[in-house]
Amino acid sequence: MISVFLAQLVKERRNPLLIIIFMAASIGVTLIFTDGTQAPTSISIFSEEDNAQAIEEKWEPLLNKDNNLKFITTDPAEAREDVQEGRSDAAVKLFEDDYQLIKTSNLPTVPYVEQHVRKVFEKEAYIQAAVEQAEDPDGLRTDITTKLDDPR
Repeated sequence: MISVFLAQLVKERRNPLLIIIFMAASIGVTLIFTDGTQAPTSISIFSEEDNAQAIEEKWEPLLNKDNNLKFITTDPAEAREDVQEGRSDAAVKLFEDDYQLIKTSNLPTVPYVEQHVRKVFEKEAYIQAAVEQAEDPDGLRTDITTKLDDPR
């Protein structure tokens, strides 16, 4: 068996064109079926509270900061429909100081989305708690955010 393998290897070494074509074809097919590169995953966010637009405007920049997930404000009915029909892995329903994750099943991106959203909400809750107890709330908030953005 080894002698057959070695004979085939010698033959391929003399004429490597076929091997090179197969390698290029396998790379090309992989790029076609995986869409080339990883595009950011789009996650719908929405709020159904009385001040929905203010809540969405507050949380959208915080969620989109430092991540490869892209959070987009959408209509609540459209976001739920996208999740139900499988066009989106998850959607996030925003409240003033909380959120609810809408999902149909545990796809690989859902725990990652949930972890990121929880981290953002916890960070904002810590900042809000510190700001409420400070004498200069605006100064403390800017100081905390600048320290978190550039910890040097």
